Amino acid sequence: MDPSVLTSSGSVLAAALGAALALVLVTSFMLVWRLRSPRAETRLAAATPYPHFEPSRADALAVDHRHSTASPSEDTPMGSETSGTFATVVNCIDGRAQGPVSDWIKINCQASFVDTITTPGPDKLLSSGPHSKVDHVREAIEISVTKHHSRAVVVAGHYDCAANPVSDDEHKRQIHAALDVARSWKLPVRIVGLWVNEWWQVEVIVDEPARVAS
Repeated sequence: MDPSVLTSSGSVLAAALGAALALVLVTSFMLVWRLRSPRAETRLAAATPYPHFEPSRADALAVDHRHSTASPSEDTPMGSETSGTFATVVNCIDGRAQGPVSDWIKINCQASFVDTITTPGPDKLLSSGPHSKVDHVREAIEISVTKHHSRAVVVAGHYDCAANPVSDDEHKRQIHAALDVARSWKLPVRIVGLWVNEWWQVEVIVDEPARVAS
């Protein structure tokens, strides 16, 4: 083919017309598409990545009910529980000892609730004072027994007690002595002494039934 043909004025004009025609066709197609779907384009432009959903009050209450997230005022009023039973424990502030002791009491004393009086080294405190702190513990126990009708009073000591770093045998001796003090209050309850060992298991040191009033 003669190269001069490709560069002739006729060839250049034909190429220009073809390009212009293609541009017109593309522009026409885009114009028709926009005219036919303005609503869809408007919806896309107005959409947000995270649309806000506001549930109705009824739906919100239904969700709260299913997940038990109602406020205390919507629950059963305090004091209306009549089927629960109580036990009382004097335990250390150490959280490692509180779980095992509370579980033991709920199972072995058939207690629905455990009134917990915490103090550092409770076995040492009750067995050797000072008297002002012992009286404070006694007052709390008497409230539990008289108001909640607690059926058992438990004194617990535990391994690795920061407030009472004595041997295991000394802890157990102090638990016995602490229960002697609790008995002197003559409460109509079961008396229990517990020891939480190095494996955080509960050992029973003393377990006496409630004394019958003479």
